[in-house]
Amino acid sequence: CDFSRASGLSAVTRTCEPGKNLDSSDTGGGCGGGRAAPLSHAARSALMENKLRDALEKARFECSVSRFEPGVYDFGTDVRAVLELTEDEEVVASRNGEPFEHIDDFIRAIVAESRQRLPPSAGPSPEGGLAAEDLSLIETALDVSGDLQEETVNAAAHRVRSTLGRDACIVCILGGREFRNADSEALVKALAAKLGAINSSKLQFVTGGMAGVQETFAKHCGDGSRVWNLLPVGQQSGFGRGTDVHAGADLEERMAIFGSVGDVYVAAEGGPSVAQEARAAHARGAVVVPLRRTGGASDGLFNFPQGALQKPRYSTEEQWALLASRDASVEESAAALAAVVAAYGARSAVGQDSCIVCILGGTAFRGDDSEALVKAIAPKLEAAMGSKTKFVTGGMAGVQETFAKHCGDG
Repeated sequence: CDFSRASGLSAVTRTCEPGKNLDSSDTGGGCGGGRAAPLSHAARSALMENKLRDALEKARFECSVSRFEPGVYDFGTDVRAVLELTEDEEVVASRNGEPFEHIDDFIRAIVAESRQRLPPSAGPSPEGGLAAEDLSLIETALDVSGDLQEETVNAAAHRVRSTLGRDACIVCILGGREFRNADSEALVKALAAKLGAINSSKLQFVTGGMAGVQETFAKHCGDGSRVWNLLPVGQQSGFGRGTDVHAGADLEERMAIFGSVGDVYVAAEGGPSVAQEARAAHARGAVVVPLRRTGGASDGLFNFPQGALQKPRYSTEEQWALLASRDASVEESAAALAAVVAAYGARSAVGQDSCIVCILGGTAFRGDDSEALVKAIAPKLEAAMGSKTKFVTGGMAGVQETFAKHCGDG
């Protein structure tokens, strides 16, 4: 493929101050001995695509590559990946929420996988690349023509969600940069431990990379493998726990994106900024769960969304009361909030628009015809209620096991 012709992009250069020349020997990479001006988001994107093009040419990668949206690229028709430019200006790639790897390693993996799908008679091209005519991956040349536009909030949020996994249940953590109430820090630590202990790879946690509530949560949520710290481009959390991801040119843009990423937002303490992010999340229909006992925005101050102070359907009355009670123990409040998040995650796993039918019953049959009745009910319910109906048992013997074993194909 003629990537240079397809792209229409020129090389990316840093902007010098008027009257100064670009000095490549300058250790700052800057102009006439000064520090280089930081690249804009558009310039970083262009630089990343230039480097991507170089990597594709170096690997003699003959399949099509196209931009699906800013930061997300299709390698043929079978592989879609999120690409980022590191602070060292290296391109890294991730697909299906997997860890990022250098673009060279990523391309080699695609090549190896594609070769495995070739019929025995086919093989690599004489130059070592893929035999393009033998693959179903080819559609268009690298399509990066035209001026790069700043990434929109929705596009950035979609890119971040793709990084975490398209079917993930994303829990965002909101909170103040320092603790003001005596037991708030202990409460956040306990909550992080309980949420991190929920055994579900689909449950992912996102902080804004800030000190205080978010840093404490990140450092106490399991081994950190499901923690992601969302920061403006060019910034690092320094948490030493979780994975930093980048979106937005500054804090204001990052906050807007943060409010568009999550399914659930957990809030502890906080001021006007926390209330602002909570309002954005609540306005688009996300579930906002405030730890009211911690005070501040989370207790309704700073124009915190009033609707978020009402009990959601994923919580019991007792659980909701424990989130506000200052008389409850830290463990009780943390367990209650973790249960609310787990309930939402379970509902999300079967589909938010599903009709859920739960099966209750004894662990042993006592009536003469009870077992036959359950066996008869199971297939009739499955046939009558349609594809949006999901059946949930408690995994117990007796009624629940019998129902599960006779409800269609399971």
